[in-house]
Amino acid sequence: MAEKVLVTGGAGYIGSHTVLELLEAGYAPVVVDNFHNAIRGGGSMPESLRRVQELTGHSVEFEEMDILDQAALQRLFKKHSFTAVIHFAGLKAVGESVQKPLDYYRVNLTGTIQLLEVMRAHGVKNLVFSSSATVYGNPRYLPLDEAHPTGGCTNPYGKSKFFIEEMIRDLCQADKVRAPFDSAVAPLTDPSQPTPASLRVGSGSASTEEEAGVQEAAVTRTRSHSTCREGPIPCSFLGIENRQGGLWIQLGHTACTPNSHRLTCVPQAWNAVLLRYFNPIGAHASGCIGEDPQGIPNNLMPYVSQVAIGRREALNVFGNDYDTEDGTGVRDYIHVVDLAKGHIAALRKLKEQCGCRVGGEGREGKETEAWTNGAQRVVSPAPGTVPVLLSGQIYNLGTGTGYSVLQMVMAMEKASGKKIPYKVVARREGDVAACYANPSLALKELGWSAALGLDRMCEDLWRWQKQNPSGFGAQA
Repeated sequence: MAEKVLVTGGAGYIGSHTVLELLEAGYAPVVVDNFHNAIRGGGSMPESLRRVQELTGHSVEFEEMDILDQAALQRLFKKHSFTAVIHFAGLKAVGESVQKPLDYYRVNLTGTIQLLEVMRAHGVKNLVFSSSATVYGNPRYLPLDEAHPTGGCTNPYGKSKFFIEEMIRDLCQADKVRAPFDSAVAPLTDPSQPTPASLRVGSGSASTEEEAGVQEAAVTRTRSHSTCREGPIPCSFLGIENRQGGLWIQLGHTACTPNSHRLTCVPQAWNAVLLRYFNPIGAHASGCIGEDPQGIPNNLMPYVSQVAIGRREALNVFGNDYDTEDGTGVRDYIHVVDLAKGHIAALRKLKEQCGCRVGGEGREGKETEAWTNGAQRVVSPAPGTVPVLLSGQIYNLGTGTGYSVLQMVMAMEKASGKKIPYKVVARREGDVAACYANPSLALKELGWSAALGLDRMCEDLWRWQKQNPSGFGAQA
């Protein structure tokens, strides 16, 4: 049976493309959206999702809902058994956030808190969060990697994303409980064999200094008990074995029964993948779905395409005095289809129990772990310290190449064959000069990389705009 994945804000630009990829990958997405940035199609279905159904030949389950309505969320989670949540819902324009900061904090922060509360109440603890490169603020160096400091955000939109990232990390950390095992845990490779006394977690003995670093196991639980008294129930388990000169920890799942003595039941902990987007543009190759902002576009390329099609008179270029090659802002533009596929890779990562990662201080230069076939080698920590479980995984989704505003205008002129008039105006508050990604970690750990280049982004965007000069509205 297909896994049910809740997609909040799934009728929007990135959401609808991700729903299409979910269907193609065999998932059963359930979409909620409040139509803030979507057009109604036939009946109650958003036009974007109606077209997704046509493109894929699969049905989409949709409910009109605002994530600020916690009672509605509770009913939704009672109705469905979700394996994971992809959270897009929220306001997303940098310039608008400077003008309407309270709206951004109310919708983005409160909505996410309520979603997380309902997820926790129903034991759904696998989350992919739609974050943003704006959390990096004004870059200290380029390209930006995940170790770059965050929090120096220059606008309320970026701050809201940063605060949500911190909330998710804190939630993951709070869900972790240090507890000794009730009995020895057999190595996963041979559960029939007794566990050496030196490897018994919490036993107070260790045969080597390296083993002493893992005397206590950090385990997590969602109920008041950590061992199975009533079963069978599905639960997580931790296996420890001594091989290749070090201790190894591996997470998995089993069904624990009242007579099970070799495994200690540890209910599901939070697993979170935070995806820091750079600048999504483009559209599905069919031209059937794409970005259709309601009102005046807040982002560059939708505005450029509307100028090209004749809906707007000219493009406003916000500043030409930045310290860049041509004086205009530089961004990392990524095809929305590549971005959508990144979410499928993130769901696969969740299945690796990625929210429980043994290490030292994380990626910021002092990482103390390595991955091998899903297991994690624990390198001995400094004397007197205990390995820390790091919460969640963070990945940049970008191409690694930056283009200026004027370069994007020229690329769109090439794709459309149209001259795009523009005028230079004052800088926009909250903007930075340049921002582009180092996406190598996503390639290494998710097996994901952007495949579609700038020409393809602009060609697909122009095809969407030509086929839908008024967006979804004309056909809805």
